[in-house]
Order: sequence, then C-alpha cells, then structure tokens
Amino acid sequence: MVVKIVPVTDLRRAAAELLEEVGETGSPIYITHRSRPQGVLISQASFEALVARLRDLEALLGNRNQKEHPASSLFAGSAKDFAS
Repeated sequence: MVVKIVPVTDLRRAAAELLEEVGETGSPIYITHRSRPQGVLISQASFEALVARLRDLEALLGNRNQKEHPASSLFAGSAKDFAS
C-alpha cells in the first residue's frame, strides 16, 4: 500500500477530489501542517468500520472492566451520531 501524504493547503484546494479518492480507494490520506502530521482523511465506510470494531472490542472487554470503570464509552453509539 502506498501512503499518500498531503499538506493542508492541498486539502483546502482539492477537498472534494481527495474525499472522492478515499471513497474509491479506501486508503487513508495523511494530512500535514508545517510538515508535521496533523490528521488522517478516511472514507465514511472506513470510519464506520473502525467504530464498529471499537464497539466490538469494548463489548469483549466490558464484562471485565465494567466493575472497575462504570463510565460510558465514547464509542457506544453509531458513527452517524458524530456527524450530527
């Protein structure tokens, strides 16, 4: 897999094209600002898959950790909840 790194200025100029690219390829695009990594652009499908994995892992660990850490999880809801 080829890693794509894009400066934030390119993201500003070509956001629609970059979003289309991550949607088509499924590969993330790393965003830099002043030559330092600042973020990662991923498709909605990839984001949903990551959130689902996190929920599954929390469910597996939840039985063991619930007594120690009763606070609710950041990833308890749907990924769509983040967009609203």
